[in-house]
Amino acid sequence: MKRRLGAFVLGLVATVVLLEVALRIVGMIHFREVTARKGEVRGSDYTILCVGDSFTFGIGASAGGDYPRQLERLLNLKIRNRRFVVVNRGVGGYNTSQILNNFPAWVDEIKPDLIVVMAGGANAWNYWGYRSYKRGDSVLSSMHDQLYRIRIFKLIKLLQKRFPDAIRLLNVRIKASLGNAGYNASLGSIYTELDQYEKAIEWFKAGIQVDPNDADNYRGLGYVYKKLGDYTQSIECFKKAIKACPGDPELYAKVGMTYLRVNESEKAIHWFKKGIAVDASHSSNYYGIGCVYSWLRKHEEAIKWFKKGIRVNPDDSNNYTGIGYAYRDSGRPKKAIRWFKQGIRLNPDDISNYHGLAEAYNDTGEIASDKTIELMAEAAKRNPLAKEYIKMFENKRRIGLEARKWMESDLEKIIGICREKQMRIVLQNYPQEWEFLSPSREFAEKHGALFVDNRKAFNEMWERGERREDYFVPDGHCNDLGYSLMAKNIYDVILKANVFDLSDDD
Repeated sequence: MKRRLGAFVLGLVATVVLLEVALRIVGMIHFREVTARKGEVRGSDYTILCVGDSFTFGIGASAGGDYPRQLERLLNLKIRNRRFVVVNRGVGGYNTSQILNNFPAWVDEIKPDLIVVMAGGANAWNYWGYRSYKRGDSVLSSMHDQLYRIRIFKLIKLLQKRFPDAIRLLNVRIKASLGNAGYNASLGSIYTELDQYEKAIEWFKAGIQVDPNDADNYRGLGYVYKKLGDYTQSIECFKKAIKACPGDPELYAKVGMTYLRVNESEKAIHWFKKGIAVDASHSSNYYGIGCVYSWLRKHEEAIKWFKKGIRVNPDDSNNYTGIGYAYRDSGRPKKAIRWFKQGIRLNPDDISNYHGLAEAYNDTGEIASDKTIELMAEAAKRNPLAKEYIKMFENKRRIGLEARKWMESDLEKIIGICREKQMRIVLQNYPQEWEFLSPSREFAEKHGALFVDNRKAFNEMWERGERREDYFVPDGHCNDLGYSLMAKNIYDVILKANVFDLSDDD
Protein backbone atom coordinates (compact mmCIF):
# COMPACT_ATOMS: atom_id res chain seq x y z
CA MET A 1 0.00 0.00 0.00
CA LYS A 2 2.84 2.40 0.86
CA ARG A 3 4.58 1.59 -2.41
CA ARG A 4 1.36 2.16 -4.36
CA LEU A 5 0.63 5.41 -2.56
CA GLY A 6 4.21 6.57 -3.09
CA ALA A 7 4.02 5.68 -6.78
CA PHE A 8 0.73 7.57 -7.10
CA VAL A 9 2.11 10.71 -5.38
CA LEU A 10 5.32 10.52 -7.41
CA GLY A 11 3.32 10.14 -10.62
CA LEU A 12 1.07 13.06 -9.71
CA VAL A 13 4.05 15.30 -8.92
CA ALA A 14 5.79 14.24 -12.14
CA THR A 15 2.63 14.99 -14.15
CA VAL A 16 2.27 18.44 -12.60
CA VAL A 17 5.96 19.23 -13.18
CA LEU A 18 5.83 18.03 -16.78
CA LEU A 19 2.65 20.04 -17.41
CA GLU A 20 4.26 23.13 -15.88
CA VAL A 21 7.37 22.66 -18.05
CA ALA A 22 5.20 22.11 -21.13
CA LEU A 23 3.16 25.25 -20.44
CA ARG A 24 6.33 27.29 -19.99
CA ILE A 25 7.74 25.97 -23.27
CA VAL A 26 4.45 26.74 -25.03
CA GLY A 27 4.54 30.19 -23.44
CA MET A 28 8.03 30.83 -24.77
CA ILE A 29 6.98 29.75 -28.25
CA HIS A 30 3.83 31.83 -27.96
CA PHE A 31 5.80 34.96 -27.02
CA ARG A 32 8.00 34.53 -30.07
CA GLU A 33 5.08 33.94 -32.40
CA VAL A 34 2.69 36.65 -31.23
CA THR A 35 5.09 39.44 -30.31
CA ALA A 36 3.58 42.52 -31.88
CA ARG A 37 6.55 43.27 -34.08
CA LYS A 38 7.61 39.68 -34.86
CA GLY A 39 11.26 39.57 -35.96
CA GLU A 40 11.71 43.32 -36.16
CA VAL A 41 12.91 43.66 -32.57
CA ARG A 42 15.82 41.31 -33.15
CA GLY A 43 16.85 43.19 -36.29
CA SER A 44 16.85 46.62 -34.68
CA ASP A 45 19.72 48.67 -33.30
CA TYR A 46 17.57 50.02 -30.48
CA THR A 47 14.24 48.87 -29.04
CA ILE A 48 11.89 51.03 -27.01
CA LEU A 49 9.08 49.54 -24.92
CA CYS A 50 6.06 51.77 -24.26
CA VAL A 51 3.75 50.70 -21.44
CA GLY A 52 0.57 52.29 -20.15
CA ASP A 53 -3.17 52.48 -20.56
CA SER A 54 -5.50 53.62 -23.34
CA PHE A 55 -3.36 56.69 -24.13
CA THR A 56 -0.48 54.37 -24.98
CA PHE A 57 -2.70 51.84 -26.74
CA GLY A 58 -3.92 54.71 -28.91
CA ILE A 59 -7.66 55.00 -28.29
CA GLY A 60 -8.95 57.78 -30.55
CA ALA A 61 -6.27 57.30 -33.22
CA SER A 62 -6.46 55.63 -36.60
CA ALA A 63 -4.41 52.49 -37.27
CA GLY A 64 -0.76 53.39 -36.74
CA GLY A 65 -1.62 56.77 -35.24
CA ASP A 66 -0.75 55.87 -31.64
CA TYR A 67 2.23 57.70 -30.14
CA PRO A 68 4.56 54.63 -29.98
CA ARG A 69 4.23 54.01 -33.73
CA GLN A 70 4.58 57.72 -34.52
CA LEU A 71 7.66 57.87 -32.28
CA GLU A 72 9.19 54.98 -34.21
CA ARG A 73 8.59 56.70 -37.56
CA LEU A 74 10.04 59.94 -36.24
CA LEU A 75 13.20 58.28 -34.91
CA ASN A 76 13.83 56.35 -38.11
CA LEU A 77 13.19 59.44 -40.22
CA LYS A 78 15.41 61.79 -38.25
CA ILE A 79 18.26 59.49 -37.19
CA ARG A 80 20.21 57.87 -40.02
CA ASN A 81 22.22 54.64 -39.88
CA ARG A 82 20.16 53.35 -36.97
CA ARG A 83 17.09 51.12 -36.92
CA PHE A 84 14.56 51.79 -34.12
CA VAL A 85 11.64 49.58 -33.16
CA VAL A 86 9.06 50.89 -30.68
CA VAL A 87 6.83 48.22 -29.15
CA ASN A 88 3.40 49.22 -27.87
CA ARG A 89 2.27 47.38 -24.74
CA GLY A 90 -0.50 49.80 -23.81
CA VAL A 91 -3.70 48.16 -22.57
CA GLY A 92 -6.90 50.18 -22.31
CA GLY A 93 -8.07 50.56 -18.71
CA TYR A 94 -4.90 49.17 -17.11
CA ASN A 95 -3.90 50.77 -13.82
CA THR A 96 -0.34 50.90 -12.50
CA SER A 97 -0.71 47.65 -10.54
CA GLN A 98 -1.73 45.73 -13.65
CA ILE A 99 1.15 47.25 -15.60
CA LEU A 100 3.56 46.36 -12.80
CA ASN A 101 2.19 42.81 -12.72
CA ASN A 102 2.96 42.31 -16.43
CA PHE A 103 6.05 44.48 -16.66
CA PRO A 104 8.75 41.83 -15.88
CA ALA A 105 7.35 39.49 -18.55
CA TRP A 106 7.20 42.31 -21.12
CA VAL A 107 10.79 43.28 -20.37
CA ASP A 108 11.99 39.67 -20.66
CA GLU A 109 10.11 39.30 -23.94
CA ILE A 110 11.24 42.54 -25.60
CA LYS A 111 14.63 43.18 -23.90
CA PRO A 112 14.30 46.92 -24.57
CA ASP A 113 16.99 49.60 -24.46
CA LEU A 114 14.55 52.22 -23.14
CA ILE A 115 11.21 52.16 -21.27
CA VAL A 116 8.52 54.83 -21.80
CA VAL A 117 5.69 54.92 -19.24
CA MET A 118 2.39 56.80 -19.20
CA ALA A 119 0.20 55.46 -16.41
CA GLY A 120 -1.94 56.41 -13.44
CA GLY A 121 -5.15 57.61 -15.04
CA ALA A 122 -7.00 54.34 -14.51
CA ASN A 123 -6.08 54.29 -10.80
CA ALA A 124 -8.98 56.68 -10.20
CA TRP A 125 -11.54 54.05 -11.16
CA ASN A 126 -9.87 50.66 -11.68
CA TYR A 127 -8.99 49.26 -8.24
CA TRP A 128 -7.38 45.98 -9.24
CA GLY A 129 -4.43 45.56 -6.89
CA TYR A 130 -5.42 48.32 -4.47
CA ARG A 131 -6.01 45.88 -1.61
CA SER A 132 -2.58 44.34 -2.08
CA TYR A 133 -1.07 47.82 -2.03
CA LYS A 134 -2.82 48.59 1.26
CA ARG A 135 -1.99 45.22 2.85
CA GLY A 136 1.66 45.35 1.88
CA ASP A 137 3.74 42.19 1.75
CA SER A 138 1.50 40.03 3.90
CA VAL A 139 1.89 36.26 3.79
CA LEU A 140 -1.47 35.77 2.07
CA SER A 141 -0.90 38.44 -0.60
CA SER A 142 2.61 37.09 -1.23
CA MET A 143 1.26 33.53 -1.63
CA HIS A 144 -1.40 34.81 -4.01
CA ASP A 145 1.20 36.61 -6.14
CA GLN A 146 3.37 33.50 -6.26
CA LEU A 147 0.42 31.38 -7.38
CA TYR A 148 0.02 33.59 -10.44
CA ARG A 149 3.62 32.82 -11.39
CA ILE A 150 2.69 29.14 -11.74
CA ARG A 151 1.45 28.41 -15.25
CA ILE A 152 -0.86 25.60 -14.12
CA PHE A 153 -2.63 27.89 -11.66
CA LYS A 154 -3.14 30.51 -14.38
CA LEU A 155 -4.39 27.79 -16.73
CA ILE A 156 -6.96 26.70 -14.14
CA LYS A 157 -8.11 30.31 -13.63
CA LEU A 158 -8.37 30.77 -17.38
CA LEU A 159 -10.44 27.60 -17.77
CA GLN A 160 -12.72 28.69 -14.95
CA LYS A 161 -13.31 31.97 -16.73
CA ARG A 162 -13.61 30.67 -20.29
CA PHE A 163 -15.26 27.27 -19.89
CA PRO A 164 -18.82 28.62 -19.82
CA ASP A 165 -17.99 30.75 -22.87
CA ALA A 166 -16.64 27.68 -24.66
CA ILE A 167 -19.87 25.74 -24.02
CA ARG A 168 -21.98 28.67 -25.20
CA LEU A 169 -19.74 29.14 -28.23
CA LEU A 170 -20.05 25.48 -29.23
CA ASN A 171 -23.85 25.50 -28.95
CA VAL A 172 -24.24 28.64 -31.05
CA ARG A 173 -21.66 27.46 -33.58
CA ILE A 174 -23.63 24.29 -34.18
CA LYS A 175 -26.78 26.32 -34.75
CA ALA A 176 -24.93 28.78 -37.01
CA SER A 177 -24.02 25.94 -39.30
CA LEU A 178 -27.74 25.59 -40.08
CA GLY A 179 -27.61 28.76 -42.17
CA ASN A 180 -29.62 31.12 -39.95
CA ALA A 181 -28.37 34.72 -40.03
CA GLY A 182 -29.49 35.24 -36.43
CA TYR A 183 -27.19 32.45 -35.25
CA ASN A 184 -24.31 34.06 -37.14
CA ALA A 185 -25.01 37.34 -35.35
CA SER A 186 -25.05 35.54 -31.99
CA LEU A 187 -21.77 33.83 -32.71
CA GLY A 188 -20.20 37.09 -33.88
CA SER A 189 -21.36 38.74 -30.65
CA ILE A 190 -19.74 36.01 -28.54
CA TYR A 191 -16.44 36.37 -30.37
CA THR A 192 -16.73 40.14 -29.82
CA GLU A 193 -17.15 39.55 -26.06
CA LEU A 194 -14.03 37.37 -26.15
CA ASP A 195 -12.11 40.15 -27.97
CA GLN A 196 -11.57 37.89 -30.98
CA TYR A 197 -12.50 40.56 -33.48
CA GLU A 198 -11.27 38.91 -36.67
CA LYS A 199 -13.46 35.87 -36.02
CA ALA A 200 -16.36 38.14 -35.07
CA ILE A 201 -16.05 40.00 -38.38
CA GLU A 202 -15.91 36.68 -40.23
CA TRP A 203 -19.19 35.46 -38.69
CA PHE A 204 -21.02 38.77 -39.04
CA LYS A 205 -20.08 38.90 -42.73
CA ALA A 206 -21.18 35.29 -43.16
CA GLY A 207 -24.54 36.23 -41.63
CA ILE A 208 -24.90 39.09 -44.10
CA GLN A 209 -24.27 36.63 -46.94
CA VAL A 210 -27.05 34.42 -45.57
CA ASP A 211 -29.48 37.34 -45.21
CA PRO A 212 -28.45 40.80 -46.52
CA ASN A 213 -31.50 42.29 -44.78
CA ASP A 214 -30.58 41.12 -41.27
CA ALA A 215 -29.84 44.24 -39.22
CA ASP A 216 -28.16 42.42 -36.32
CA ASN A 217 -25.11 41.38 -38.36
CA TYR A 218 -24.60 44.93 -39.65
CA ARG A 219 -25.05 46.20 -36.10
CA GLY A 220 -22.46 43.76 -34.75
CA LEU A 221 -20.03 44.51 -37.55
CA GLY A 222 -20.38 48.25 -36.90
CA TYR A 223 -19.64 47.76 -33.22
CA VAL A 224 -16.49 45.73 -33.94
CA TYR A 225 -15.17 48.27 -36.45
CA LYS A 226 -15.80 50.99 -33.85
CA LYS A 227 -13.82 49.00 -31.28
CA LEU A 228 -10.99 48.70 -33.81
CA GLY A 229 -11.02 52.44 -34.48
CA ASP A 230 -12.26 52.12 -38.06
CA TYR A 231 -15.03 54.70 -37.70
CA THR A 232 -15.72 55.08 -41.42
CA GLN A 233 -16.57 51.40 -41.79
CA SER A 234 -18.45 51.47 -38.49
CA ILE A 235 -20.74 54.28 -39.66
CA GLU A 236 -21.31 52.56 -42.99
CA CYS A 237 -22.36 49.32 -41.24
CA PHE A 238 -24.70 51.09 -38.83
CA LYS A 239 -26.33 52.91 -41.75
CA LYS A 240 -26.86 49.59 -43.54
CA ALA A 241 -28.44 48.28 -40.35
CA ILE A 242 -30.82 51.28 -40.39
CA LYS A 243 -31.70 50.53 -44.01
CA ALA A 244 -32.58 46.99 -42.95
CA CYS A 245 -34.43 48.13 -39.82
CA PRO A 246 -35.39 51.83 -40.12
CA GLY A 247 -37.63 51.76 -37.04
CA ASP A 248 -34.88 51.02 -34.50
CA PRO A 249 -33.96 54.32 -32.76
CA GLU A 250 -30.89 52.77 -31.09
CA LEU A 251 -29.21 52.40 -34.50
CA TYR A 252 -29.49 56.14 -35.12
CA ALA A 253 -27.87 56.70 -31.72
CA LYS A 254 -24.97 54.44 -32.72
CA VAL A 255 -24.39 56.43 -35.92
CA GLY A 256 -24.53 59.67 -33.95
CA MET A 257 -22.10 58.45 -31.27
CA THR A 258 -19.64 57.28 -33.93
CA TYR A 259 -19.77 60.66 -35.67
CA LEU A 260 -19.11 62.23 -32.27
CA ARG A 261 -15.95 60.10 -31.93
CA VAL A 262 -14.57 61.72 -35.09
CA ASN A 263 -15.55 65.26 -34.01
CA GLU A 264 -18.39 65.55 -36.55
CA SER A 265 -20.72 67.22 -34.05
CA GLU A 266 -23.23 68.58 -36.57
CA LYS A 267 -23.62 65.19 -38.27
CA ALA A 268 -23.92 63.55 -34.86
CA ILE A 269 -26.80 65.85 -33.83
CA HIS A 270 -28.46 65.27 -37.22
CA TRP A 271 -28.57 61.51 -36.66
CA PHE A 272 -29.63 61.78 -33.02
CA LYS A 273 -32.55 63.96 -34.07
CA LYS A 274 -33.47 61.47 -36.79
CA GLY A 275 -33.60 58.82 -34.07
CA ILE A 276 -35.90 61.01 -31.96
CA ALA A 277 -38.17 61.48 -34.98
CA VAL A 278 -38.41 57.70 -35.33
CA ASP A 279 -39.17 57.14 -31.64
CA ALA A 280 -39.40 60.12 -29.28
CA SER A 281 -39.68 57.82 -26.25
CA HIS A 282 -36.20 56.35 -26.71
CA SER A 283 -33.76 58.13 -24.39
CA SER A 284 -30.40 57.23 -26.03
CA ASN A 285 -30.67 59.93 -28.68
CA TYR A 286 -31.38 62.65 -26.11
CA TYR A 287 -28.33 61.40 -24.22
CA GLY A 288 -26.29 61.58 -27.43
CA ILE A 289 -27.22 65.22 -28.07
CA GLY A 290 -26.32 66.00 -24.47
CA CYS A 291 -22.90 64.40 -25.01
CA VAL A 292 -22.30 66.56 -28.09
CA TYR A 293 -23.02 69.76 -26.17
CA SER A 294 -20.87 68.55 -23.27
CA TRP A 295 -18.01 68.03 -25.71
CA LEU A 296 -18.58 71.54 -27.07
CA ARG A 297 -18.49 72.80 -23.43
CA LYS A 298 -22.07 74.10 -23.73
CA HIS A 299 -22.96 72.58 -20.39
CA GLU A 300 -26.37 74.22 -19.85
CA GLU A 301 -27.55 73.04 -23.27
CA ALA A 302 -26.19 69.56 -22.48
CA ILE A 303 -28.07 69.42 -19.16
CA LYS A 304 -31.28 70.46 -20.93
CA TRP A 305 -31.03 67.50 -23.34
CA PHE A 306 -30.04 65.03 -20.62
CA LYS A 307 -33.13 66.08 -18.66
CA LYS A 308 -35.29 65.56 -21.76
CA GLY A 309 -33.94 62.01 -21.85
CA ILE A 310 -34.87 61.52 -18.19
CA ARG A 311 -38.42 62.75 -18.84
CA VAL A 312 -38.99 60.14 -21.55
CA ASN A 313 -37.22 57.37 -19.59
CA PRO A 314 -36.54 58.03 -15.88
CA ASP A 315 -34.80 54.64 -15.57
CA ASP A 316 -31.98 55.35 -18.04
CA SER A 317 -28.96 55.97 -15.81
CA ASN A 318 -26.82 57.39 -18.65
CA ASN A 319 -28.59 60.73 -18.61
CA TYR A 320 -28.09 61.09 -14.84
CA THR A 321 -24.39 60.36 -15.36
CA GLY A 322 -24.27 62.92 -18.17
CA ILE A 323 -25.78 65.61 -15.94
CA GLY A 324 -23.30 64.72 -13.19
CA TYR A 325 -20.32 65.23 -15.49
CA ALA A 326 -21.81 68.40 -16.99
CA TYR A 327 -22.13 69.92 -13.51
CA ARG A 328 -18.65 68.77 -12.51
CA ASP A 329 -17.01 70.04 -15.71
CA SER A 330 -18.69 73.42 -15.26
CA GLY A 331 -17.32 73.79 -11.72
CA ARG A 332 -20.37 72.67 -9.72
CA PRO A 333 -19.22 69.44 -8.05
CA LYS A 334 -21.77 69.52 -5.20
CA LYS A 335 -24.63 69.40 -7.70
CA ALA A 336 -22.79 66.69 -9.61
CA ILE A 337 -22.66 64.47 -6.51
CA ARG A 338 -26.48 64.26 -6.32
CA TRP A 339 -26.80 63.13 -9.93
CA PHE A 340 -24.00 60.55 -9.72
CA LYS A 341 -25.68 59.04 -6.65
CA GLN A 342 -28.93 58.73 -8.57
CA GLY A 343 -27.05 57.07 -11.43
CA ILE A 344 -25.61 54.51 -9.00
CA ARG A 345 -29.07 53.73 -7.60
CA LEU A 346 -30.39 53.06 -11.10
CA ASN A 347 -27.36 51.14 -12.40
CA PRO A 348 -24.91 49.85 -9.75
CA ASP A 349 -22.84 48.17 -12.47
CA ASP A 350 -21.84 51.41 -14.23
CA ILE A 351 -18.38 52.34 -12.93
CA SER A 352 -18.50 55.80 -14.53
CA ASN A 353 -20.80 56.97 -11.71
CA TYR A 354 -18.35 55.79 -9.03
CA HIS A 355 -15.56 57.52 -10.91
CA GLY A 356 -17.57 60.73 -11.24
CA LEU A 357 -18.64 60.66 -7.59
CA ALA A 358 -15.04 60.23 -6.44
CA GLU A 359 -13.86 63.09 -8.69
CA ALA A 360 -16.66 65.35 -7.46
CA TYR A 361 -15.77 64.72 -3.81
CA ASN A 362 -12.14 65.37 -4.70
CA ASP A 363 -13.11 68.71 -6.27
CA THR A 364 -15.04 69.80 -3.18
CA GLY A 365 -12.30 68.60 -0.81
CA GLU A 366 -14.98 67.00 1.32
CA ILE A 367 -15.21 63.56 2.92
CA ALA A 368 -18.03 61.31 1.78
CA SER A 369 -20.97 61.14 4.16
CA ASP A 370 -22.17 58.00 5.95
CA LYS A 371 -25.17 57.93 3.59
CA THR A 372 -22.83 57.84 0.60
CA ILE A 373 -20.97 54.92 2.15
CA GLU A 374 -24.29 53.15 2.74
CA LEU A 375 -25.18 53.70 -0.92
CA MET A 376 -21.81 52.30 -1.98
CA ALA A 377 -22.26 49.31 0.33
CA GLU A 378 -25.57 48.47 -1.29
CA ALA A 379 -24.07 48.87 -4.75
CA ALA A 380 -21.06 46.75 -3.74
CA LYS A 381 -23.32 43.72 -3.55
CA ARG A 382 -23.33 43.82 -7.35
CA ASN A 383 -20.15 45.70 -8.21
CA PRO A 384 -16.95 44.88 -6.29
CA LEU A 385 -15.34 48.14 -7.43
CA ALA A 386 -17.66 49.97 -5.06
CA LYS A 387 -15.98 48.19 -2.13
CA GLU A 388 -12.71 49.88 -2.95
CA TYR A 389 -14.32 53.33 -2.99
CA ILE A 390 -15.88 52.53 0.39
CA LYS A 391 -12.43 51.71 1.77
CA MET A 392 -11.08 55.02 0.57
CA PHE A 393 -14.02 56.99 1.93
CA GLU A 394 -14.00 55.16 5.27
CA ASN A 395 -10.29 55.87 5.64
CA LYS A 396 -11.16 59.57 5.37
CA ARG A 397 -8.73 60.15 2.50
CA ARG A 398 -9.41 62.16 -0.56
CA ILE A 399 -9.60 59.91 -3.59
CA GLY A 400 -6.97 61.80 -5.60
CA LEU A 401 -4.31 61.82 -2.91
CA GLU A 402 -4.76 58.13 -2.13
CA ALA A 403 -4.76 57.14 -5.81
CA ARG A 404 -1.58 59.16 -6.28
CA LYS A 405 0.21 57.39 -3.39
CA TRP A 406 -0.80 54.05 -4.84
CA MET A 407 0.33 55.08 -8.35
CA GLU A 408 3.71 56.31 -7.10
CA SER A 409 4.27 53.12 -5.11
CA ASP A 410 3.81 51.01 -8.26
CA LEU A 411 5.94 53.35 -10.39
CA GLU A 412 8.76 53.14 -7.84
CA LYS A 413 8.73 49.34 -8.25
CA ILE A 414 8.79 49.66 -12.07
CA ILE A 415 11.72 52.09 -11.83
CA GLY A 416 13.46 49.62 -9.50
CA ILE A 417 13.16 46.86 -12.11
CA CYS A 418 14.61 49.19 -14.75
CA ARG A 419 17.48 50.15 -12.46
CA GLU A 420 18.22 46.48 -11.74
CA LYS A 421 18.33 45.69 -15.46
CA GLN A 422 20.25 48.91 -16.25
CA MET A 423 17.54 50.30 -18.52
CA ARG A 424 16.73 53.99 -18.70
CA ILE A 425 13.11 55.02 -18.18
CA VAL A 426 11.00 57.96 -19.34
CA LEU A 427 7.92 59.00 -17.34
CA GLN A 428 5.19 61.15 -18.88
CA ASN A 429 2.22 63.08 -17.61
CA TYR A 430 -1.08 63.18 -19.47
CA PRO A 431 -1.93 65.97 -21.90
CA GLN A 432 -5.14 66.65 -19.95
CA GLU A 433 -5.40 68.56 -16.67
CA TRP A 434 -5.15 65.50 -14.43
CA GLU A 435 -2.60 66.56 -11.82
CA PHE A 436 -3.16 63.79 -9.31
CA LEU A 437 -3.26 61.07 -11.97
CA SER A 438 0.19 61.73 -13.44
CA PRO A 439 3.75 61.44 -12.12
CA SER A 440 5.34 64.84 -11.58
CA ARG A 441 8.69 66.14 -12.78
CA GLU A 442 9.83 66.18 -9.16
CA PHE A 443 8.92 62.51 -8.74
CA ALA A 444 10.78 61.57 -11.94
CA GLU A 445 13.92 63.51 -11.00
CA LYS A 446 13.88 62.07 -7.46
CA HIS A 447 14.05 58.55 -8.91
CA GLY A 448 16.50 59.29 -11.72
CA ALA A 449 13.95 59.04 -14.54
CA LEU A 450 13.62 61.28 -17.58
CA PHE A 451 10.41 63.31 -17.74
CA VAL A 452 8.15 64.35 -20.63
CA ASP A 453 5.84 67.24 -19.77
CA ASN A 454 2.96 66.71 -22.21
CA ARG A 455 0.65 68.94 -20.21
CA LYS A 456 2.98 71.91 -20.56
CA ALA A 457 3.36 71.35 -24.31
CA PHE A 458 -0.40 71.20 -24.86
CA ASN A 459 -1.08 74.20 -22.61
CA GLU A 460 1.39 76.25 -24.64
CA MET A 461 -0.64 75.43 -27.74
CA TRP A 462 -3.88 76.58 -26.10
CA GLU A 463 -2.14 79.83 -25.18
CA ARG A 464 -1.23 80.27 -28.85
CA GLY A 465 -4.90 79.90 -29.78
CA GLU A 466 -4.89 76.30 -30.98
CA ARG A 467 -8.24 74.48 -30.70
CA ARG A 468 -8.58 71.51 -28.33
CA GLU A 469 -10.97 69.71 -30.66
CA ASP A 470 -8.21 69.53 -33.30
CA TYR A 471 -6.10 67.36 -30.98
CA PHE A 472 -8.64 65.34 -28.96
CA VAL A 473 -11.62 63.12 -29.62
CA PRO A 474 -14.74 63.76 -27.50
CA ASP A 475 -13.98 61.14 -24.84
CA GLY A 476 -10.75 62.98 -23.92
CA HIS A 477 -8.23 60.79 -25.75
CA CYS A 478 -5.93 62.21 -28.39
CA ASN A 479 -6.45 61.86 -32.11
CA ASP A 480 -3.57 61.27 -34.54
CA LEU A 481 -2.47 64.90 -34.32
CA GLY A 482 -2.50 64.87 -30.52
CA TYR A 483 -0.48 61.65 -30.38
CA SER A 484 2.00 63.08 -32.89
CA LEU A 485 2.75 65.93 -30.47
CA MET A 486 3.29 63.41 -27.66
CA ALA A 487 5.70 61.44 -29.89
CA LYS A 488 7.61 64.64 -30.69
CA ASN A 489 7.85 65.48 -26.97
CA ILE A 490 9.39 62.06 -26.22
CA TYR A 491 11.74 62.35 -29.20
CA ASP A 492 13.01 65.73 -27.97
CA VAL A 493 13.70 64.40 -24.47
CA ILE A 494 15.48 61.30 -25.81
CA LEU A 495 17.82 63.39 -27.99
CA LYS A 496 18.45 66.03 -25.34
CA ALA A 497 19.42 63.36 -22.78
CA ASN A 498 21.59 61.54 -25.37
CA VAL A 499 19.92 58.23 -24.43
CA PHE A 500 21.41 56.34 -27.39
CA ASP A 501 24.92 56.33 -28.81
CA LEU A 502 24.45 58.51 -31.89
CA SER A 503 27.97 59.94 -32.05
CA ASP A 504 28.54 58.93 -35.67
CA ASP A 505 25.19 60.28 -36.87
CA ASP A 506 24.49 63.76 -38.22
